[in-house]
Amino acid sequence: MTGNFLSKKYESFVKNIIDRHKGHDRIIFTGGIYKKDLLNMLRQNCFAYFHGHSAGGTNPSLLEAMIMKNIIIAHNNKYNREVCLDNVFYYNSPEEILDIIASIEKDSAKYENLKEGVFERVTSFYSWNSIAEKYDDLFLKEHGEFLKEHDKFSKKKDELFQEKIGAENQ
Repeated sequence: MTGNFLSKKYESFVKNIIDRHKGHDRIIFTGGIYKKDLLNMLRQNCFAYFHGHSAGGTNPSLLEAMIMKNIIIAHNNKYNREVCLDNVFYYNSPEEILDIIASIEKDSAKYENLKEGVFERVTSFYSWNSIAEKYDDLFLKEHGEFLKEHDKFSKKKDELFQEKIGAENQ
């Protein structure tokens, strides 16, 4: 688990849980990691990416996990569903997470398609090219007539300029 504690109360709560489960070392709390290459290495080799955000919009850390082809276990809310569609495991309560983990551990190969699904989703829908194309389409839809007129004006201006240059060279 990577990340910082946002409050002393929460940090104390988590450290208490860690202390109670000494010897069960399947979960490692690393603290905040800000070196992109190290963070990506962890993402590429982790069991799953847990996305607990329950409000907001398109979260960059979720997109980064998707590009790394992680199995994703995400809080069930409209924001996460919009981003991931049916390519992840969703949970509504902490108890459901245990069942999801057990299912993945039982037959991880069964869920390889989820990794490909999130990768396809993030590369086709959230890439800069895709986003720029969508803005282009929107701009053309909203201002297409203006652009057509501007285009005609630019062509006419170029023609007049070429005529002037031609006349000066004779």
